[in-house]
Amino acid sequence: MARKTYDELTIQDNFLFQKIMRNKRICKQTIQRLLDIDIKDISYPEEEKSIDVRLDSKSIRLDVYVNDDKGTVFNIEMQTTKDMEELVKRTRYYQAMIDIDLLEKGQDYEALNNTYIIFICTFEVFTGKRHKYTFRNMCAEDKVIELEDGTTKLFLSTKGDKDDVSMPLKNFLDYVDGHAPADELMKEIDTVKYTQESGHDKTKGYTITF
Repeated sequence: MARKTYDELTIQDNFLFQKIMRNKRICKQTIQRLLDIDIKDISYPEEEKSIDVRLDSKSIRLDVYVNDDKGTVFNIEMQTTKDMEELVKRTRYYQAMIDIDLLEKGQDYEALNNTYIIFICTFEVFTGKRHKYTFRNMCAEDKVIELEDGTTKLFLSTKGDKDDVSMPLKNFLDYVDGHAPADELMKEIDTVKYTQESGHDKTKGYTITF
């Protein structure tokens, strides 16, 4: 079990990452960077999203879970464990649990929201040295045909070295990797750590155990 003072935390630590993403404006702009899309607004269905289907099934607790104004679900996770086989299976399980949670009894399957599961990885993923790997369901026999089931799984790597993403996204991934803030949003994210929360100064005498 690791222990860190608050000053030692970085955006790679879930405690601080979740605090940063609770800032609605920062969270919205971050999602736009990660996906290169425009979003009108986002909302937080729950402060900390947990899904527990039955007593004997594995429950999940999601780092960041928000909806946009069209009902699209965005789940963002900070990943520091270098076990790709486990992470790939985790996206499968997260997708299943999110779908079960979204669809109420008696609803048609067409009511399922579009979903994005986004893993921000602090290590090299797969083998292509890319910053970004986007997965959707496609036909093996004819890759032009996409299933269009509304699900997208995205793996981002802070260790990519290809010129394959926008500069704003690269600035974000570099910041996660420990580089100095390179633009205004990154500078704003950097200051969130030192803002007061619930009347307590988190920068003094505070220790996180995880």
